[in-house]
Amino acid sequence: GGGGGGGGGHSVGGAGEPSPKPAQGGGGGALDVTAVDASREALAYVAENVRKYALEDRVRVAQGSWFEALKRGAGGEAGEQAKFSGILSNPPYIGQGEMSGLQAEVRLHEPASALASGPDGMDDLVHIVTEAPHFLAPGGFLGLETGGALQTHRLSRFLLQNPGLGLTSVQIKPDLQGVERFLIARKST
Repeated sequence: GGGGGGGGGHSVGGAGEPSPKPAQGGGGGALDVTAVDASREALAYVAENVRKYALEDRVRVAQGSWFEALKRGAGGEAGEQAKFSGILSNPPYIGQGEMSGLQAEVRLHEPASALASGPDGMDDLVHIVTEAPHFLAPGGFLGLETGGALQTHRLSRFLLQNPGLGLTSVQIKPDLQGVERFLIARKST
């Protein structure tokens, strides 16, 4: 879930190293995925789709806020911290003052935790770019959806001003309407 709705907020998804097993439909290089969300309801939908498409051997579902679930082993116990080749997130990115101006179908049907992130919508975005490097393998990528150009450029500047985070090769990509909505960065090798 995230700013665009869907879950309860506080979700990330990680892709592990390519699996030695061939992907269904041909070719190798299939990825193992860990889907994380704070919302049990959102994860119930994920688990239903995992079963529906017979992806149990490829997708792990973990409940927790942001990276907390990734700090635990598969059984919920403290375990070795996973390193992912990629992390994707569509986090909450709406400023709290903007909530009343949202379309009713969004505002009334999505939990506030899936939409709002501090006064300017940046709290969760900054949290993710600060924590993600601890979970990325060298050369791994981080992909984030933001509220638009202002947030994307602020995040890009934040990363440039904090080289110790180890996220480099920062790119800003537009959505289908041309809005600079996506930030992509790589963990330095």
